[in-house]
Amino acid sequence: MRKFLLFAALAALFVLPAIGSAVRAAPKDGTLSIKNGDGMVFINGSGAVIAQVEKVFKPGGITLTDIVEEGSGATFTGCEWSKETETASGVGTVTYCRGTNIRFKLIGGQYKLRITNAKGINLSAVGRSRVDQVHLDGDGEALGDDDGTFSFDGDLPYKSLPNKLDKFQLGSS
Repeated sequence: MRKFLLFAALAALFVLPAIGSAVRAAPKDGTLSIKNGDGMVFINGSGAVIAQVEKVFKPGGITLTDIVEEGSGATFTGCEWSKETETASGVGTVTYCRGTNIRFKLIGGQYKLRITNAKGINLSAVGRSRVDQVHLDGDGEALGDDDGTFSFDGDLPYKSLPNKLDKFQLGSS
């Protein structure tokens, strides 16, 4: 009986830490909120994104790639110019859009979003990305000092968008 108890105690010493680290390593969804942003946003992630953009100036635009069509697909309104094509792999779609008061959403699945040369970006994203796969670059110098604010995971107060390209992660991996 003593040998059994000794064996059980030794097994617990090895098994319990392994279980604990596996529980901690599970990825969690994160959130990103941008209020009245000017400049550039890039997200390579999975989950959902909903946004409204006041104006996109040439040569900029919105490019939303629905990499794996397992969610709702991309929905746009307000595009004065738009184009939709297949991805290079033939799975998924790429939507390009430019205009005024643009609204779009993509719910579920993997996506790549690029917004460039834009004013009045209001965006909410929920999901995950790999490290350095969320890029923010405010346009404070070109359009004035107030280039909008952002927050990850509900952190308050909101922070000013960076005036130089900065990289972040959505959620945990």
